[in-house]
Parts: sequence; C-alpha cells; structure tokens
Amino acid sequence: MPPEPPQGGQYEISQEAMVDSVEALVLESWALQVQAVISGNLPDGCTTIHKIESRRDHSRFMITIYTQRDKEAFCTQVLVPFEETHPLNVYGLPAGTYTIDAYGITAEFNFDQANVIEDIDDG
Repeated sequence: MPPEPPQGGQYEISQEAMVDSVEALVLESWALQVQAVISGNLPDGCTTIHKIESRRDHSRFMITIYTQRDKEAFCTQVLVPFEETHPLNVYGLPAGTYTIDAYGITAEFNFDQANVIEDIDDG
C-alpha cells in the first residue's frame, strides 16, 4: 500500500522512478551502518520522490521508491535524474553477504562478523 500523499494537493502516488544503479555505502562506525545510494531518473519535471522504503527478506533488502505528481500540473516531458541515500536497518544482522535490490538493480555488502555491540564486563 503506497504512503499517503502530502496534504493540500491533488497528488498521485505511484512507483514511477527508473533505477539505474544502486551502491552499498558501509559507514565506518561500530555498530556498522549501511546506506543504499540509489540513482536513476524520474519520468518528467513534475514527479518527485515522496518516500523510500526498505524491507528485509532473509539476506535481501528490497527497496521501494514512491513518487508523487500533481494530477493537474503541466510538466516538461524530460527525464529528471535523481540520487537518493536511504539508511538500511542492519543492526543485529549475523555475518554474511547481503543484497540490496531496487527494482532488479542490485548491490552487495558483506559483514565479516555479526553487527552487534557486545557488553563488556569489567568485573
């Protein structure tokens, strides 16, 4: 189910983004953080990105990009490039290889160890 459109307009919510590439950006922190960097095009000058969602199915993160467009706007019919960064919920994942999938365009990242912060007992 797509997210609700913004208030105060006649917006149409859809999935009109065309994805050209996905990159996994692993931030150097502990616990590790991963961001999906998604690049592509929007279909016209009036379509904008409304919301990006991700869900994990085992070792695959599925990215959904919701776009919005004013139903009554007259728009330039030219592709508009975009690049968006979306954080993934990776805390607590075991060691392994993971895939980010945005409409069939994929990237992988790897954890050499479990992504958890262990309590250290100084006792």
